[in-house]
Amino acid sequence: MDGAGQLEQRSIALEKGKHRWILTWTRGEEAHLLRALSDLARRRQSGFEWLDAALVSQHIEEELSAELLSVSVVHPLES
Repeated sequence: MDGAGQLEQRSIALEKGKHRWILTWTRGEEAHLLRALSDLARRRQSGFEWLDAALVSQHIEEELSAELLSVSVVHPLES
């Protein structure tokens, strides 16, 4: 949650041929999004493939990694 007590929304858009997906999720719910992407990739008629799921997954991983690196961690023995 941010300082105002609201849940932080994230989104990513993926365009491929005639298809366009706008994926929106709440911070902390990335696992739910990844399961939904897996379900979507299983449906051949969706036009969403496993490679698309991998690209979105990589984007989410990069965002989370950047967030973790920006957090200042103090070692318990140093405080």
